[in-house]
Amino acid sequence: LPPPFRSLLMPSRSTQRLTKTFVEGLAPRATDFFVWDAEVPGFGVRVHTSGKRTFVLKYQRGGRYENGGRSRRLTIGDHPT
Repeated sequence: LPPPFRSLLMPSRSTQRLTKTFVEGLAPRATDFFVWDAEVPGFGVRVHTSGKRTFVLKYQRGGRYENGGRSRRLTIGDHPT
């Protein structure tokens, strides 16, 4: 696939550890976005347009084909402001 479409199918893995300082330094954007931890697979933080930060866990239950192979996100909790 050409580079613009590659990121839709294969999300790039983060090389950043989600430390307190790093998470607090994330600035909000025009749309919500996720940053994934480099050490813990599926662990990340969602940064809302309002600046609120929420910790999430991305997982896939069962095998590839169960539930249509869709992944799920579980909200763990909010980052203290």
